[in-house]
Amino acid sequence: PTLGETIVVTGLGLIGLLTAQLLIANGCQVIGFDFDESKVKLANSFGVKAFNAANTNPVAITEEITDGKGADGVIITASTKSDTVISEAASMCRRKGRIVLVGVVGLNINRADFFKKELAIVKFSCLL
Repeated sequence: PTLGETIVVTGLGLIGLLTAQLLIANGCQVIGFDFDESKVKLANSFGVKAFNAANTNPVAITEEITDGKGADGVIITASTKSDTVISEAASMCRRKGRIVLVGVVGLNINRADFFKKELAIVKFSCLL
């Protein structure tokens, strides 16, 4: 990520909060989503525009904040079996945006969502 980019962080646990702080320090605007209100409040205190995903529409919020352009990238640090997170990431990204998958999420995707925007997907893993 570079200065001025807008990056979404989905999942504001330890890894997500550290990621958000590094992005802010690098000059990025960070939008964050989590289901835990205490994590949302903590992220907001760091300068993240954070929202509770349980009672908001992450795609609509991202579109509003980016004036309809979409985020430059989405970093997924969440853990869920649901495919919703990866689908929403595709919807939140701008054309030729990037999705970085750090967490463990469902990966049953609609390829058309990724192909039409020419999205790049990167998967990071760490074996202990």
